[in-house]
Amino acid sequence: MSIKQQKVKVSQTKNSSSFLEQVGWVNVLILLSYALVPVFTPNLSTFDSNGPKFMTFSVLNSLVLIYLLVSKYGGNNSRDFVLFFKTRLGVFYSLLLVISLLSFVRSINVVESVVHFGKIFTTFTATLIIALLLRKDKKLVKILVIGMTGLLIFDSIQIHLKRDFRFFQYHL
Repeated sequence: MSIKQQKVKVSQTKNSSSFLEQVGWVNVLILLSYALVPVFTPNLSTFDSNGPKFMTFSVLNSLVLIYLLVSKYGGNNSRDFVLFFKTRLGVFYSLLLVISLLSFVRSINVVESVVHFGKIFTTFTATLIIALLLRKDKKLVKILVIGMTGLLIFDSIQIHLKRDFRFFQYHL
């Protein structure tokens, strides 16, 4: 085997690294965890099942923000953070946050206003994190689409089976 053939073979083995290594398995886990939270968070015996989901989202946001500050996304890459606010989505969420902050002035129930602001801020932070991750690596969009499609199919089958079980339970 000639030296030229050996160099080609070495370069091919370097390029054939797995997809998860190219994208970063931690980023894949982060995106899939954002997709898994609404489907698999239990309602914890609450009247409103959204409360535990928003709590889980806020904990997840905190952990991911710590990861982003410590990892390669923090520090020098504040430009990506600023670019988010120049998009339509960033402007929309920013206006929504400002309007919800202004609503505290005329609020009848301040505690309810704080809870709703927390939900809006949690959603805003999750959107910002997902936008930062997807902006860094466009290959993550494919994983996000496949994961969300699989979860939606699973969720629809699960809901369909629960509905059929209740139907047979009451009509037998």
